[in-house]
Amino acid sequence: MILRFKFENHRPEATIPDDLKEFEARLRKAQRSRIGDTPEQSAPPSSSGLRHGLEFVSGVLAGALLGWFVDRLFGTAPFGLIFFMLLGFASGLLSAVRSAKRAELDADALGNDPGNSADDES
Repeated sequence: MILRFKFENHRPEATIPDDLKEFEARLRKAQRSRIGDTPEQSAPPSSSGLRHGLEFVSGVLAGALLGWFVDRLFGTAPFGLIFFMLLGFASGLLSAVRSAKRAELDADALGNDPGNSADDES
């Protein structure tokens, strides 16, 4: 007995590009609802100050850890620790300054100037 299958022109209800367009629309909608449409919804100034401080401290600690490791590996104590701690200090300071500049540019782009808010009140 031979089985024969008859294939008809079967078209899915939604084509793949339509599915992708629908998925992209739902994804954009979910991202907008999670992030918020307004760019004014940013972190409070205290959190940005904390972030700048943590960037600086993490640079110093990373340098100290790397320097300690170099000293233990090559027996050059305390020169590796001093050198890499100073390097970490410079790196952390540079990172914190860059981050602060970026935050200042973002505030200017939004029309915010949190640094001069005390001057406006008097």
